[in-house]
Amino acid sequence: MSELDEILEIVDENNNVISTATRKECYEKGLLHRAVNIFIYNSKGQVFLHKRSEKKFKFPLYWDLSCSEHVKPQESFVEAAKRGLKEELAVQMDLEEVIPIHHVDSPDESGKYHDNELVVTYKGIYDGEMNLDPGEVAEGKFFNVEEVNRLIETGELKVTPWFLEDWKLINP
Repeated sequence: MSELDEILEIVDENNNVISTATRKECYEKGLLHRAVNIFIYNSKGQVFLHKRSEKKFKFPLYWDLSCSEHVKPQESFVEAAKRGLKEELAVQMDLEEVIPIHHVDSPDESGKYHDNELVVTYKGIYDGEMNLDPGEVAEGKFFNVEEVNRLIETGELKVTPWFLEDWKLINP
């Protein structure tokens, strides 16, 4: 099954499920659905970012959060976060909610597709090994927070809009 065929729950602004649609329909029509974002830090305070696979439908080869995931039907936000970490990075860890449910609307580069989401953002501390899923992740590495800010400011780090929105919320 293609990532665009994935079934997502469509929700209203109060996070009540109103229907379902494919990810493609959500993107094409700007339908509001759920997602999670996760920032992984190591014990040195560095943040792990990943470069999205060239196979990704939206923003291929852009740098992104440690992990982001759509919430599947009947799944909680934290369950989706733990599943995403396991699938994309082969990581299991405790998570702390750092940004409660908030709205993120991310059009793609062409403006044709909209990722219109209610998102909960988590963080965790992890110093172990990661096994990156090549279908999702081209590469990943830990950065100093100041380095991320500098690279974003200079335009040297091409990042997804949803990463930038959450990054600014946790690093004002």
